[in-house]
Amino acid sequence: MVQQLDIVFLPLVSIVFLIGVCFILWIIALISFLGTENMEDDRIVWAIIIVFTGPIGAILWFVMGRPKFQK
Repeated sequence: MVQQLDIVFLPLVSIVFLIGVCFILWIIALISFLGTENMEDDRIVWAIIIVFTGPIGAILWFVMGRPKFQK
């Protein structure tokens, strides 16, 4: 009985964990995007990408879209 419960419970916990991580990544990307200035040209495009593609858009934002800080 205990092993049957573990077989069902472990994948469920894993899926919930991955969904939570993706959601947190998406929220952090939105906050980062909204705090970015000087992006007048691509602002609407990046907003659409981040909002409608979820975690893939968030990863793209951090890899390609986020402006590099210069000292």
